[in-house]
Amino acid sequence: MSEQVANQQVQSSESNARQSNAYKTGRSMNAQHLRLTFMHTLKSEIVKLRGLASTWWCMALTIVLPVVFSFIIAIVQKAMSKVDIKNGANQGKSSAAITVGPSNKSSLIASQDSIFHLVISFASVSLIVLAIFAVLAVTAEHSTTSIQASLTAVPRRGMFFTAKFIAVAIYVFVVQLIAMAVSLGAAELAFIGDSTSGLSGSNAWKLPLTLFLGSPAIMVVVAAMAYGFGMICKSTAGGIMCVIGAVMILPSVLSIIMFASNFAKWNSILIQLLPATAVEKFLGGSPNSGAQLPQNAYIFTWWQSGLVVLAWGVVMYAIGHVVEKHRDI
Repeated sequence: MSEQVANQQVQSSESNARQSNAYKTGRSMNAQHLRLTFMHTLKSEIVKLRGLASTWWCMALTIVLPVVFSFIIAIVQKAMSKVDIKNGANQGKSSAAITVGPSNKSSLIASQDSIFHLVISFASVSLIVLAIFAVLAVTAEHSTTSIQASLTAVPRRGMFFTAKFIAVAIYVFVVQLIAMAVSLGAAELAFIGDSTSGLSGSNAWKLPLTLFLGSPAIMVVVAAMAYGFGMICKSTAGGIMCVIGAVMILPSVLSIIMFASNFAKWNSILIQLLPATAVEKFLGGSPNSGAQLPQNAYIFTWWQSGLVVLAWGVVMYAIGHVVEKHRDI
């Protein structure tokens, strides 16, 4: 009898040990499977952005706006190039001195150089759209209070907000690249049938590099600035107003001040330190586009303008990152 009791106790202890080992093994496997990593966080943020209706609207506008403007202006320039400007006589081929783009008033539609310049001149037309998209990406969770669930799943705020921005940057870079490629195709389509020369000299690599790499890269930096505004303000309305103020209102205010100050040099420097002006100059726009600068003003080069945009992006993102890390959600 005592031997049976002893055997039952041994079997019971072995069974409990097996169950305990099975539980530990399952818990260990689950912990390994659900381990929090940066790549997992990045994938989840890409999926979340894909599920927002605002993402698709912003992406669609980013592609449609430069394509429509490039195609329409190319059609207009093609029609104008067949008319003699002096007497209105119809010409057979595109040979008249026709200006293109919103800022460059001296290019001629006679070569691929001019077509590339035309498309690049509209590369920043979607700047405000992409900036608003970056603001919405970070403020949408605050407005719906889903930020609490997100930070519960990813308690490391630095990882969470960095992954979210990289997801935004991927969307911005890819959609701007697509927009520029389609815009170039639309402009080429408008001049189909006309004989145009190819890219000349150093433009053979400079213009494609600016269009397909410089343009998406500078828009990512602008998105970093807008993302920072969104983190600082937390509200969608506040973030969007900051973007509109920096991109649209400040240039107008400084232009008025410049006229009132009789084209002071210090004011011309401030205008070139604004993000919208710096983006246009980086992409090869006229230094006097937007506000008319005095003749003796110091004009930033393309790389200096690029550094200005980079400074805006880095400073605003860093401030927003610090604010979010110490904010009580």
